[in-house]
Amino acid sequence: MPIRVASSAAILAVLLTLSLSHETSAQGWKFPLFTAGQGPAAARSASPSALFAAEDLVVGFPNPNEVREINDDIDVDGNVFIVNNGRLRVNLARLRVKGNIHVLQNGGFEMQGGQLEFQQDYLYQRSIALMNKASFWLNGSTVQCGGFNISCAVSDTAVLRLDNTEFGGGLMTTTLAGDGSVTARGSRRIGELLFFDRARGSFNDCDQVLTWLTLPSGSTLDASFPGSQVLGSWHFPDSAAATGYDYAVSWSGCTNLYWGLMLEPSCEAVIRDADLLAVGALFRGNGTSTVAGLVNNAVPVDFQYPSADRDVRFINCDVTTWNLYPLDNHRLTVQNCIFGEILSMGSSDALVQSSICHGTAGYVGCRGDA
Repeated sequence: MPIRVASSAAILAVLLTLSLSHETSAQGWKFPLFTAGQGPAAARSASPSALFAAEDLVVGFPNPNEVREINDDIDVDGNVFIVNNGRLRVNLARLRVKGNIHVLQNGGFEMQGGQLEFQQDYLYQRSIALMNKASFWLNGSTVQCGGFNISCAVSDTAVLRLDNTEFGGGLMTTTLAGDGSVTARGSRRIGELLFFDRARGSFNDCDQVLTWLTLPSGSTLDASFPGSQVLGSWHFPDSAAATGYDYAVSWSGCTNLYWGLMLEPSCEAVIRDADLLAVGALFRGNGTSTVAGLVNNAVPVDFQYPSADRDVRFINCDVTTWNLYPLDNHRLTVQNCIFGEILSMGSSDALVQSSICHGTAGYVGCRGDA
């Protein structure tokens, strides 16, 4: 089953989670070490019931160094929280979760030869959040997403590791920011991953991966992409002529690869001979922009992205869908386009005229005060 472009609702949810993670890191006490002298007085005096529900599985509180082993199938009716120095190890067992998974601080999750199963009623109802110095390792395991895609946020210096793992019943949309990293070996149907900041990624002998490469503000790029497979190795940005990129991703021995670009304001790029599943654009700040003439699956041989705040040229490229994301207080006008989706966030405005959104990549919608 081919990978489809995820809904921006998932991407937005992940970005909001990442924003929360930065607040958590700055405060340092969102889920504190509840021992003498740690965190604000209000946090030290808080009862567990104020933080966790009775149906949650909590590891690392009240014992901050708790190690819990699960060797038999278990159902969790709420969320899974792994905090402080807690470790949760699942060995050859099924862990069924009706809520979300949060691994924070120095917490660690490890599954060896088991099955992680989510129960969902709608798209992106469930998520995994890895923050601070958290680690999350699936080895020889399967993930059942419950019939809908799930989202995953990896931030700070958190690590996501997938070895010989396969996803089913949906895919996972993963956003990596800060110094977050992902390493995947011998895994299938991993889903889609978005790279920001100083994130790191490594994919070896993997199948069915959609990689979103962000073109940061002030960056330059002249590149083609390797297509649907990398039998040798390919490294971004090292395999391209690029400046202004702090994140790095590598692929080796991978098949059924898909590519997406996320264009930031003030980026410069020439993209050559590329088959792109999606190209999204973020419109930030207090300015105004007009985009006209985007048409899904119909890109001229030499096409300049039609927005004055970035300089991106596509030469002999195919783009399945164009996506548009105004943020902050930006005012975006879209004219005479056929696009995949548009989502306004923050206090932005979007005016769509004489255009069609045919939903290949998600929705028409808004969040916050947009």
